[in-house]
Amino acid sequence: MSGETFDILNSIFSGQKPLRRTNPKVGESEYYYVVPGQNDWTSLNDVETVDVPSADTPNPYLQPQNTVFGQPTQFAQNNMQANDGNPMQNGQNTLMDGIDQVKDTFNPVSSGIAMGKAVDEYRKLHPLNMYDKYKHATVSCTGAQGGLLSAGATALGGIARELGDIAVKSYNLYHGVGPYKTYPDISKDSWQDMKANINGLAQGITHPTANCEDLMKQYYSPYNK
Repeated sequence: MSGETFDILNSIFSGQKPLRRTNPKVGESEYYYVVPGQNDWTSLNDVETVDVPSADTPNPYLQPQNTVFGQPTQFAQNNMQANDGNPMQNGQNTLMDGIDQVKDTFNPVSSGIAMGKAVDEYRKLHPLNMYDKYKHATVSCTGAQGGLLSAGATALGGIARELGDIAVKSYNLYHGVGPYKTYPDISKDSWQDMKANINGLAQGITHPTANCEDLMKQYYSPYNK
């Protein structure tokens, strides 16, 4: 996994980047964060999350001691009121809510559907005479729309694919065929491919219901470099 992909996932698990539910249940917010500082979970079902009213709302767990100017934040007040001021009960309820929320993000069914759509998207775009970076970004975006599980699998698939491309390009260069004149040219082009993959992953995670073909046109022209 590349450094930038790691940074994106790290920002999610450190509670800095909000996530969005495709189909929130009754009582759930559309947006939520992973609660930071969790080091003792052994499976994704153990990861605790917290709902927020909008994507612009900061993670309340990143507020110093859940206070602002020495007073409890509204989030902290609501939690304490809901549980009659019992912090233990508050923690238990938050954990159970978090388990349900994280299941949405790491749902194997939605991840499998997204991966299938990514494969279909690749087969559709690959033979077309279109800008290569647009293809990379669109396929990655589609694969990431199933949640973090499918995003991680898509990232690994993109890396494996790029390594294969580098091998083929290097072989052709060694034998004096193909468009590349130097090995640095190959490295530069492959890095641009990976940046397109990373952008697609980030957009797919944050826009799980968008049309990736249309979405990625904001960043890459399909037919012009």
